[in-house]
Amino acid sequence: QGGVFSSQDGIDISHYYAPKEGGTYIVEPGAKGGALRDVEISRSGYFLEGWYKTKECVYAEKWDFSRDKITGDTVLYAKWLKSFEFRFMYKDGDEWKEVSSRSVSENGKLSENDKPTREGYTLFEWYEDEACRNVWNIETGHSGKVVNGENENGRVVNVYTTWLEGDWAVVRAADEFCSAINANRNIYLCNDIPFEADANTKSNWTAYSAEYDKTIEGNGYAVKDVVMTFSSYGAYDTRNRPAYCAMFKMLGSGAKLKDIAFENITLNIESAEKTRTWDTYCALLATEIEEGVTFEGVSLDGTFHIEHASSSIRRYNYGLVAAELDENASLSGLTYNVNLEHVYSGTDGTYTDHIDEFGLITFEFTALDE
Repeated sequence: QGGVFSSQDGIDISHYYAPKEGGTYIVEPGAKGGALRDVEISRSGYFLEGWYKTKECVYAEKWDFSRDKITGDTVLYAKWLKSFEFRFMYKDGDEWKEVSSRSVSENGKLSENDKPTREGYTLFEWYEDEACRNVWNIETGHSGKVVNGENENGRVVNVYTTWLEGDWAVVRAADEFCSAINANRNIYLCNDIPFEADANTKSNWTAYSAEYDKTIEGNGYAVKDVVMTFSSYGAYDTRNRPAYCAMFKMLGSGAKLKDIAFENITLNIESAEKTRTWDTYCALLATEIEEGVTFEGVSLDGTFHIEHASSSIRRYNYGLVAAELDENASLSGLTYNVNLEHVYSGTDGTYTDHIDEFGLITFEFTALDE
């Protein structure tokens, strides 16, 4: 009846049953249990509605596998119905057009993997309605039904989509934000991005090694409650000199951060090692900002906390925003309000903190005998 069996068409599926007094029940091909459980029958664009006693597939002649029995040679015919269809629509001016479709059987559902693609664009969201107010619920099955062997209640359901021009990571959660940074992708924020943090949290940031040179479109939202902890033997000391700790290892020359707030960002530097002599770079936003990085409507607030017992902090590069700025790099478009907490537990002198116009930090030690 137009179907395909095991990648072949135009063949019969035959099976032999031992006769029983009063007839023999048979197992539906493809159903669990029985000799025909591994039979795969398909037809592109259709689904199998059932099996019939006559080739015309009149509903009154449908075979009921729970009641009907064979009493001799029997031929059953497959009835195919056109698949129910989810049609993905996008708006071109004032007109809705189809971008692609997905076929399903009765009550079939869409999954995240079924989201459509469109060359040159990134899917922003999918919706139930033309007004794009109700986000599509993947638990929603197709509304079409099979009644008396026929499709009813509409074979096609439209799913309405909105798009962003270009290649973007559409970000709604903290893990998605870090993943997009690590993958060096353009980021489009849909909401505030809170990172879970409590008194016992050492770090909840996972993009320390990112060298980022793409665009973050913040849309006025905030990334908040990031906690980073750096120590002499911490997870972010690579043992390959230098060592670093910041939200970004580097903001490269092509990076553009727009309309985003970084709120309540905390950097803890614990027990700086007396004997360390190699370069160390620590800051809230980036260890290095290259020339060409642009900021537009960006704010940063948080705490830079450092505690140590050494009276000599050698070759340490610290900054409220960045630990190192390339020549001609600019922080124009970025405002920051970062509190420096410096705790020196040594007893042989005192430290004076100096912060320059770019937020770079230097320490001046005064021994007691001076």
